[in-house]
Amino acid sequence: MRFSICDLFLVTVIVAVCLAWWVDRSRLSDARDGFERDAHDLGKYNDPFGGGLPNERFRELHRKYYPVEGKRDKP
Repeated sequence: MRFSICDLFLVTVIVAVCLAWWVDRSRLSDARDGFERDAHDLGKYNDPFGGGLPNERFRELHRKYYPVEGKRDKP
C-alpha cells in the first residue's frame, strides 16, 4: 500500500479541521458555563427572598457586561 503526498496532505487537513472545531466548541462551552454562572449570581441578587449578592460581586459583573458607562450606540 502506497500513499502519495496528496493523500497525506488530505489526512493532515482533515485532522487539523477536526481539531480546530473541537477547540472552538470547548471554548464556547466554557464561555457558556461562565455566563450561566454569572446569570445565576445575578438571579440571586434580584431574588426578593434571598440575601442578594455582595456589592463588590455585583459591581464586578456590571463592569464585565457593561464596560463603558454613559455611552450608548447612536441609532
